[in-house]
Amino acid sequence: MGRREWEIEDQIVAHLAELGYPKIDWIRRAKLGRGGAGTVDLLVLPEHHKHSLVLIEVKQGNSGEAAAKVVGQLLSYYVAALAIGASGLVQLRRFARTYPRAQEAKPKSLQMMMGFPHRGPDLELLHAGMKIAPEQVALIIGLEQEPRPSLRAVCLWLKEHAKLDIRILLAHADGGVKALDLASEQHTTA
Repeated sequence: MGRREWEIEDQIVAHLAELGYPKIDWIRRAKLGRGGAGTVDLLVLPEHHKHSLVLIEVKQGNSGEAAAKVVGQLLSYYVAALAIGASGLVQLRRFARTYPRAQEAKPKSLQMMMGFPHRGPDLELLHAGMKIAPEQVALIIGLEQEPRPSLRAVCLWLKEHAKLDIRILLAHADGGVKALDLASEQHTTA
C-alpha cells in the first residue's frame, strides 16, 4: 500500500527550495472559491518570484484516477486562482504566516483564510485588487509512482500549446523528489 497523500505533500514541501521556490509560505487544503470550487492540496505562495501562486495536487500511488480527472481538478483551481486579486494574495500570505494550523490537513475555508470569524465579504476580499496573471501561476501534479502515458501527454500538450507552467513531480520513497521531463522518459532530481 502506498503512502498517504499528506506524506507525499510533506516531501514535496521539503524540496520546494530545490525546485526554485526558496522562500515560501504555504497552506494545505485551501478553498479558492465557493460553490463548485474545490480544495487544492497545497497552495504555495512564493515571494519575489515570477510565480505568485503554485497549485499542487497530489495523488497516491496508482490511485486509478484518470489523467483527465487530475488535470481537470488542477485546471479548476487554476481558473479560481486567476480571480485572486492583490489584496487576496496579501491576506493568503498573512494567513499562511500567522495561522498556527495553516499547514494541517483539515480543509481551510475561504472565510477562515480571509480572516472572518463568520461569513463575511470573504470572496470579495479574495478577488480585490489587480488580478493574478496566468504566467504568475504554476501547476504541479505530485505523484509517488511514474505517471501513466496519458497524464504525461496531457500535461505536455498544456505546456506546449496552452503555455501553462505545469509539471509532474515524483516523490520517491527514499525521500527524494524528481521533476519529470514531460517530453522524455528522463527525470531531473530536486
